[in-house]
Amino acid sequence: MSKIKKIFTHRLFNLVLASFLLFLIYCTIFPKASISMLSILLKMAPETIFVSLGFTILLISGELDLSVEGVFAFAPILMLSLWKIIHFSEAAFVLTLGICCLIGFMNGFIVTRFKVPSMIVTLGMLYILRSLVVFITRGIPAVLGKKSFLFLYMILIGSSTLSHQLLWALFFVVIFWILLNRTRFGNWVLFTGGNERAAIDCGINTNRVKTICFILCSLMAALGGIIGSLRQGIVDPCPNELTILLTCIAGVVIGGTSIFGGKGSMVGTVLGILCINLLQSVLATLGIGAWYRVLLGLIIVVVVIGQVLGWYQKEGRRVIRG
Repeated sequence: MSKIKKIFTHRLFNLVLASFLLFLIYCTIFPKASISMLSILLKMAPETIFVSLGFTILLISGELDLSVEGVFAFAPILMLSLWKIIHFSEAAFVLTLGICCLIGFMNGFIVTRFKVPSMIVTLGMLYILRSLVVFITRGIPAVLGKKSFLFLYMILIGSSTLSHQLLWALFFVVIFWILLNRTRFGNWVLFTGGNERAAIDCGINTNRVKTICFILCSLMAALGGIIGSLRQGIVDPCPNELTILLTCIAGVVIGGTSIFGGKGSMVGTVLGILCINLLQSVLATLGIGAWYRVLLGLIIVVVVIGQVLGWYQKEGRRVIRG
């Protein structure tokens, strides 16, 4: 009986149930549009999943990266600009990922070296990158032609019948799950986020761990941005402000990753992102898409309050036992 109760109270089970209920409501209200909505969801969700995977492992380490939205927008613009110079799409792609990794390294170096709060550092980087995007494009959307990036398009996007970006998303979910749960580095990340002082006493280089997590976060944001632009065939210099960032934060915290670090789940993140995307689709179809951000903000606040109360309860128990 206790095992059954544990299953029904498990966060992942509740996420699956919530996603199923949202999809069931959508199918009931709009039975003819359900298949097309599911197809669009499976094509769009991987882009947010890419960003969220890197965001999750960084949050588990105890840090935060608000610049993922900037990297997401900057990467495709940078790749297009490099292609115009070297006329070799694959090289432009690799160079772009390398430069975005350097951005993540800079964030990690400043945070760990100068002990500046990661929220401040990455907020500054967000505005720097968004300003660079507008400066390079002059605020005009740029076309990302399939012919110029045909090889990348076939590898990352694929044909209309088979969504390669979904397969890539599943591949990276497995990679990050193994990295977090089956490697020494994953143990270091969990230990660093859970108790950094104890991790240092055990000989773990927490600064290096956090810097690597920052690099992974920027890398995955760049991949998500490039795949999204290749899918749409256009680079938008002025996308919806902070939509990717807010969706990412909501999906990650709903998925069970603690804002205090030391705890998180890659599978939970994926389910959280799918649940949020389903909610967005339902609201958009109902004609009340403007309320999406309102609900998103409420979800984030409620989940974070729950985590804070849980943390205080846990600390209170420690004090009583001590």
